[in-house]
Amino acid sequence: MGLFRSRLQQFFYGRNGPDTISNILTWAALPFAIAAVFVGGIPGYILFGVYALMIGYALFRMFSRNVYARQRENQAFLSFFRKIRSWFRLQKQKWTDKDHAYRKCPYCKSQLRLPNKKGKHTVRCPKCRKEFDVRI
Repeated sequence: MGLFRSRLQQFFYGRNGPDTISNILTWAALPFAIAAVFVGGIPGYILFGVYALMIGYALFRMFSRNVYARQRENQAFLSFFRKIRSWFRLQKQKWTDKDHAYRKCPYCKSQLRLPNKKGKHTVRCPKCRKEFDVRI
């Protein structure tokens, strides 16, 4: 067991290894593989081809020796993925938070969390410091 482990460590030394993109590609490829099993004929082959390409690119990223380039790609992906994730979190927070109303500033477009009191209010944006009227 020790010999195999040391050989495996030697092989992966200087390689990128699994990162966020390769993990997401692997999990995203799984539905294509399952669909390819149930769909026959040419569409099944196409689905299997998409699955093979996704897994192949994930393996390429894991075994790549150009660690710097793969890390830059991963950081760019994470910055994009954070924006999507924060949008979904905001939508969930809006849905569950009944004590506050959420409005956008008409000047700087930042999201404001306001007390949920009915009526017309004058609000000052904390980001751009401009005042505007809001009806809740």
